[in-house]
Amino acid sequence: MNDVADSAMSDKIAFYSKEVSDNLEIAASTLRKWSAMLEDTGYPFRKNGKGQRLYYEKDIVALRHLKWLTQNEGMALENAVNEVVKRVKETEEIAQELDVPSDMTRHDDKLDQLSSESGAWNGDRQLIEKLNEQ
Repeated sequence: MNDVADSAMSDKIAFYSKEVSDNLEIAASTLRKWSAMLEDTGYPFRKNGKGQRLYYEKDIVALRHLKWLTQNEGMALENAVNEVVKRVKETEEIAQELDVPSDMTRHDDKLDQLSSESGAWNGDRQLIEKLNEQ
């Protein structure tokens, strides 16, 4: 896929399967199969209230790696799934040791920060209105 499409995908927080399958240039059924195999091997996907998988940047990277292992390295799908899950777990363990926040933690922290700033601004606005009334 071209750089423009890749950069557009990174601007969002979560993606649905259609966006991911288009980005990876794979069939939707292939994405469902790979995702189910990753889940069965211990890879966690977040889901919305309807039970649909939500794909984040780290998930897309894992799926892209899975595609590369099977198509470029000729690795059997089951072996490639195991390799991807193993590498993801190793990366998460290293991040924990180094106290590096995960993508989700960073997004949650940013949301909390924006909510806090919004609340503070709302309080400032109320103070300004009271001062204007005097």
